[in-house]
Amino acid sequence: ILSNSQMDALKASGNEAVRKGDYLSAIDFYRQAISSADEDKVDDIVALHSNCSFARLKLGEFSKVSIICKSLRYL
Repeated sequence: ILSNSQMDALKASGNEAVRKGDYLSAIDFYRQAISSADEDKVDDIVALHSNCSFARLKLGEFSKVSIICKSLRYL
């Protein structure tokens, strides 16, 4: 489980990658944060999934975005 500062650092790295147009790296940073996040931090997890979805949209991965959004119903 990541500390708040570790999760924030991964999210910030993902955000910076998005600003640079490096969507694959952004997805990797967001997924690292999601996979190691404390399950009680639902708001953070939803935000990370949202950011990941945005990066996937920029890559044209519409079906993956749909899957992510549908999975959020169960959080």
